[in-house]
Amino acid sequence: MKKIENIMEEKREFLNSEEPSEGHFERFGYKLGIQNRRRILIHSVYSIMKIAAIVIVVVISAVIVKHNLNVIKENNASIIAKTQEMNEAEQFYSRRLELSYENIKKIKFPDETQKAKILQDLRQKDDSYTKIKEDLKSDPSNEMAQQAMINYYETRLEVVNQVVANLKLVLNNNS
Repeated sequence: MKKIENIMEEKREFLNSEEPSEGHFERFGYKLGIQNRRRILIHSVYSIMKIAAIVIVVVISAVIVKHNLNVIKENNASIIAKTQEMNEAEQFYSRRLELSYENIKKIKFPDETQKAKILQDLRQKDDSYTKIKEDLKSDPSNEMAQQAMINYYETRLEVVNQVVANLKLVLNNNS
């Protein structure tokens, strides 16, 4: 290493005596300018690409969020509609049951305590009704629970109507 330094020291005048050719600094400056412009251009392109990628991600995220909100709204609307339908069905069947109970009240019994006992027995709701009602409260869109509730009401109505028919038949035979 010392040898190279010594040689350079001895030949310094020779090495420094040559000047670059004419126009060298202009050409060098031009080439540096081109390199700087390329660097700036590349940097700008990367910056624009980063911004475009961010914008694309934000737009896609917004579209996904909007789609999910629409799906949630549709599901909520569906649940509300099904809940309203179930309420209407319950009102319908409850009204029909009440009319059947009224028919029983109109029947003349020899013993009014029997009539009261029959009405009390028919009006009692069993455990299955309570379970189905709880299922519907926890998940109003549960189609199985909805169908079970409708089946329950239809069965009750059928039973009450059979009781009414049998009572009329028995009481008519007794008369």
